[in-house]
Amino acid sequence: MDTALESDILIHSHASGMKMALSGIIGGITAKFIEHPFDTIKVRLQATAVSGEAHSFNSPLDCLSQTLRYEGFRGLYRGLTSPLFGCIVESGIAFFIYGAAMTFITHRLPFSSDSSSPNTSTISTANTAVISTLHPPLWVHYVCGGLAGLCTGFFLTPIELVKCRLQIQQNVTPESGKYSGPINCLTTIVRTAGIRGLWRGLGAAWGRDIPGNTLWFGASGSISSLLTPDDEEDPPISAKIIAGSTGGVLYWTIPYPFDVIKSRQQVEKGKSTLKQIARSIYVQEGIRGFYRGMSVCILRTIPTSATLYTTATLVNKMIA
Repeated sequence: MDTALESDILIHSHASGMKMALSGIIGGITAKFIEHPFDTIKVRLQATAVSGEAHSFNSPLDCLSQTLRYEGFRGLYRGLTSPLFGCIVESGIAFFIYGAAMTFITHRLPFSSDSSSPNTSTISTANTAVISTLHPPLWVHYVCGGLAGLCTGFFLTPIELVKCRLQIQQNVTPESGKYSGPINCLTTIVRTAGIRGLWRGLGAAWGRDIPGNTLWFGASGSISSLLTPDDEEDPPISAKIIAGSTGGVLYWTIPYPFDVIKSRQQVEKGKSTLKQIARSIYVQEGIRGFYRGMSVCILRTIPTSATLYTTATLVNKMIA
């Protein structure tokens, strides 16, 4: 491949990544307002066994009713500031990496339907995002998703640490000695555990985000492509909804135990390792302990993932 074409590919990969990042951020913010109440219940169910803050909840509905009774509707959105910022970071990075990697790979490997050789590929940033006229093999969606998960796991861990610690708090008053907000939580962690303390739970986050994003982007992209008629470039809305919701269910179903471990690790007051947390869950609760709160998680991910994927692809098309 000549130097000029190589340069063009890198430039257009970056441009495609930036366009995808903007699309992902808008989709992520939209989905976050739907998702957060479910996430609050999920985290409280996951953390109730190790947190002195949380009540003992018998079920997701019991958790919901207690939250509404003692804290009102605002209680469901406790800690929203941190994950809202987190969704901007997560969606921006994930969609940037996915879009840039997809563009780069589709123009480097010899499977483009627009050319018979990678040396004669035609660059077209409008057609190299989630919906691509290059029709790369389905495995490319999964590889690009895995790369996105590797990056988002690192940047998202400190944000989720603050989110989890704020979500498990109840009956917060100035006299309670609890975190007063995200900034107070962040500075307290840095003061007591140092900068490294912000990345508590990183191993478990990678255990969730790498396979999770591999499945989310892979399934969403491949299902969307499969449901797109051969004579059309853009899949119908129904295909986008099916693709996004299916990707979301796969994201959470398979790596979910790592999310439980991460939540426990981030809210406990000790310094247990991932392995120690996993062993403790198994000894105290058995296999079922690794799936605590999963029903709420699956319930929330269907509408939120469908919203995220559909909104992102529609915005991506509008700014193409």
